[in-house]
Amino acid sequence: MSIVTYLVKDDLSNEDSIVITTDFEIEVFSRSKKLVSFCIVLVHLIDGKSVPSVQFDSAHGVVHVHRFYKGEEFVEVLESYSISKETLFEIREDIYLNWQNYKKWFMNKKGL
Repeated sequence: MSIVTYLVKDDLSNEDSIVITTDFEIEVFSRSKKLVSFCIVLVHLIDGKSVPSVQFDSAHGVVHVHRFYKGEEFVEVLESYSISKETLFEIREDIYLNWQNYKKWFMNKKGL
């Protein structure tokens, strides 16, 4: 298995970042890679602490989203998505394009 974590900051504010962790299974003889799992988290620096607002991941073999606010976590299974590179790229693009909306939603729900 090959686990890699990326930190994406381009075009986000100084207080915000996207953290992407991928886990690929590598077939030794063909050297092909199969995405086994992923986790994409939008993180904000609030009062000196890193706080996640939204997290998409494929833990337990199913793609789902976690939304955090008011000390609680809400999870929604995304049945139309599979664990694939295409899903990883689509979700990453969604967070990248809509990070300000995710942040506003989180800040409003948090009462900030």
